[in-house]
Amino acid sequence: MSRARFTRELFVAAPPSVVWDVLTDFASYKEWNPVITLADGRLEEGRRMALRIAPSGRIAYIVRPRVSKVVPERELRWRRRLPFRTTEQLFELEAVPGGTQVTHGQEAWGPLVPGEGSGRRERMREAVIRDYAPFEAALRERAEASTRP
Repeated sequence: MSRARFTRELFVAAPPSVVWDVLTDFASYKEWNPVITLADGRLEEGRRMALRIAPSGRIAYIVRPRVSKVVPERELRWRRRLPFRTTEQLFELEAVPGGTQVTHGQEAWGPLVPGEGSGRRERMREAVIRDYAPFEAALRERAEASTRP
């Protein structure tokens, strides 16, 4: 069984508490989030959520992952099981001087996850990064705007 982790790091000039509040305020996603345009569910491990994903240039779709990890102001994950593959969206927050280092990405495992060094794996990594870059930029903008006087 193959396993892959695709992540990006971004600096947000706001404390982890502010980034966490923006990230977990699902009711507000429709106001600022260009990728996850609807999020519904309770932030409890094991609870199912409903997310409307609208990747740029593609048709929007609904997914129903389970919250798999909640560590306030530190880590949030939700997991989606598909035939032959499981994916987990991850957000890791770390306090750094002047703000928060956010690691955002996706882990995937299962027999249909391409092996290390394959062209298919690289395309998968590029798709994850491309599809979620607007989300990351909007998260940064919203959190930083929340800390401005």
